[in-house]
Amino acid sequence: MLRPACGIGGIFVEVIASMDVIETLGARIPILGFGTMTLKEDQCVQLVEASLKMGYHHLDTAQMYGNEREVGSGMRGSRLKREDIFLTTKVWFTQLASGDFERSVDESLKRLALPWVDLLMRPRWRCVSSSSNRSFRSRARQSASGLPKTSAASISS
Repeated sequence: MLRPACGIGGIFVEVIASMDVIETLGARIPILGFGTMTLKEDQCVQLVEASLKMGYHHLDTAQMYGNEREVGSGMRGSRLKREDIFLTTKVWFTQLASGDFERSVDESLKRLALPWVDLLMRPRWRCVSSSSNRSFRSRARQSASGLPKTSAASISS
């Protein structure tokens, strides 16, 4: 079902009132997400906030995008409850060494000013060995099970 939504920059759009979700391993992931890769500064804050108010409930950011702080600010500005937003961020592949991974996740959470992310990913690069992939999964599981920082971990393609 479509409904009218608020406008962005004078342009009105229609959004899905009830977004479909994929359910896997106990997570409910909205199938349509709002990507923030090219968004910076105030524009990022405003568009994240507007996208959430329009009906998006899945946001995608990454450390390398340089906008985690703004994404967190836009989330808070939307006044939606944290548990109503599915947030994905990515750890850069150079941050997988022992100690670096945990520190990297903590830094993302500080920039976001949030207690957890729902999906933590590491971009998949051909130069990363399969042992690094196993290491990432192991550390991510430990982080997710030991502290309420992440709900799931994955390697993106």
